[in-house]
Parts: sequence; structure tokens; C-alpha cells
Amino acid sequence: MATLRAEIDESRGLAVVRVTTSATPDDLIAVVRSDPRFVEMPNHLWVLADGVLGSLTAEDVGGLARAFRGAGQRAGGRTAFVAPDPAMFGLARMYGAHAGMEGSHADYGVFRTEAEAEAWLFGAAR
Repeated sequence: MATLRAEIDESRGLAVVRVTTSATPDDLIAVVRSDPRFVEMPNHLWVLADGVLGSLTAEDVGGLARAFRGAGQRAGGRTAFVAPDPAMFGLARMYGAHAGMEGSHADYGVFRTEAEAEAWLFGAAR
């Protein structure tokens, strides 16, 4: 079973998901659906430990974008992925492309560190 921890920081309008062990698409969908406030937050931060999404395929990534279609309609919102692992970095970029094709109005960014991700999430240039 995957270890995913979701946190809501309402004061910053931020939903954070930390994935620390291998996760399936169903695990990722469940964590988003676990708290209705998740989709209300304009900004999302996904922190991915090395290799945790290594079993996902391109088809899985597209399926996640379709599953999160309603959660991604955060006009002006941003989703940042922290992916220090090259494979995770590529999958996160692929997700952003799929989400755009599914009609998401949020912006997507992929970063190597949490500090870089937060600087982008809360930066002035929007």
C-alpha cells in the first residue's frame, strides 16, 4: 500500500500531497478525493520521492488527467510537481501536457526541489 499524505493549507490556498512509497493511479485518485477542500485550493503541490511512480505508464498518466478533469478547472491556479528523479520528472511533465489536452485551466510546472516549486507557485508573475 502506498504512503500518501495530503495536507490543506487554507491560509495559502495550497493542497500538498507527499508521495513517499510506490503509488498506483487509484492511490493518487483516492488521495485527491479524500478531502473535498482539495479541489477548492487554487494551488497544488505534489512532492514525489524517487521512483514512487515508476510503475505508471503513459496510458496511466493520461487516465489520471481524465480522472482529475473536474479537479483541474482551477482558472489561474497552479500545480507544481517536485520530482528529483529523472523518470518522475518526465512523467510529471507528461501529466501537465495531458491535463492541458483535457481542458485544465491551471498551469503546471515540474521542479527538482520543493523550494523551486513553492517560489513558482507563489511568485508574482502569473
